[in-house]
Amino acid sequence: MAKYQELCSKFYAGVDWAVDLSQAEFEDFGFRTGGVPAHLVKRDPETQVIIHRDRVMAGDWRTLDLDSLTEVYLNFFLEEGAQDQVLVVPKRIKRAKRLVEDLRKLQAAGIAEPD
Repeated sequence: MAKYQELCSKFYAGVDWAVDLSQAEFEDFGFRTGGVPAHLVKRDPETQVIIHRDRVMAGDWRTLDLDSLTEVYLNFFLEEGAQDQVLVVPKRIKRAKRLVEDLRKLQAAGIAEPD
């Protein structure tokens, strides 16, 4: 796995962007980038934010009043072992507004990247 990550880092070093999710609609809350660095993903900043392992591991998000779905995805992210990920609010579910509010809370707490 380390060799794969090393090859991906070398490949993406000279790339401006890799994936455009800015207009996509999902049923899932996380876009697992694998070898694609999350900062190379074009996103809709309203409904898609980047999280980093070190910030999520700090655990400050556990003190926030978050939807249970947000908590599940943050825990899943930690279990997966990825260094970063794009949290994507599924726009068509009933909880979408609440999940967008969670993204703002994560950004305000410094857990998700500000846009």
